Amino acid sequence: MTELQLVSIFCLIDDFCKQFFYELQSKLIGVKKFRKPRNDCLSEAEIITILVWFNLSGYKYFKHFYLNSYSFLKPYFPRMSSYERFVLVQEKAFLVMNSFMQFLTKNYSEKTDVYYIDSTPLEVCKNQRIYRHKTFKGLAERGMSSCGWFFGFKLHLITNHLGEMVSFAITKGNVSDQNMTIKLSKNLKGFLFGDKGYLSSKTADELLEQGLHLITKTRANMKPKPITDTNKFLLRKRGIIETVIGQLKDFRHLIHTKYRSVTNYFTNVL
Repeated sequence: MTELQLVSIFCLIDDFCKQFFYELQSKLIGVKKFRKPRNDCLSEAEIITILVWFNLSGYKYFKHFYLNSYSFLKPYFPRMSSYERFVLVQEKAFLVMNSFMQFLTKNYSEKTDVYYIDSTPLEVCKNQRIYRHKTFKGLAERGMSSCGWFFGFKLHLITNHLGEMVSFAITKGNVSDQNMTIKLSKNLKGFLFGDKGYLSSKTADELLEQGLHLITKTRANMKPKPITDTNKFLLRKRGIIETVIGQLKDFRHLIHTKYRSVTNYFTNVL
């Protein structure tokens, strides 16, 4: 990674933040002025840039990254504070981060008419510690995946055949995959490939009305549906989205059980 990449990332994020707060300010009711940030506090754009840079750095733990990269980042972010202070202030970037992710998936992902849908569990603790877990009590739920029961949330994804994220959502662990299909695939047209968990004639009919064909494998007790050779080939390529999920979990530290703040947890997931 180079200094030019750091500057480019910050410029993209900063331009979005300026437009975001301009639009937000125009829709506020009553006093339309934000409190001026403290001189020693990082802006939302700076916080997001540091978090993105961490995920590109190869570090496994954010604390190690922050302390070891402090001298390199300090000239670019003069208001950069101690690690403990950064952990406290990073939660203010959550709202902007969420909107920024929606902006990226909408404007930077190519609409290829070939999409893949899948979900993955985001465990917040081991099953043995569910009754002792406090941080996400009342928010996280038990869910079932192909690997068994888990306690936490679910990340629902749609990618194109290039591996680019087109749509995403984070839900409680007990939310069914079928319930998210229509919400995630809004305004998409073409073909949507998924596993057997997305098999639903009702959902398929609703998607077909918007021009999106849902194609999945059939269960063992069902009659095989007619499918073209091209769609058979594309269905076998569903491993693309599984690779994306594997990259997110293995190299982007999507699974973490040491968070003590709900807002910071979702900020880092985003």
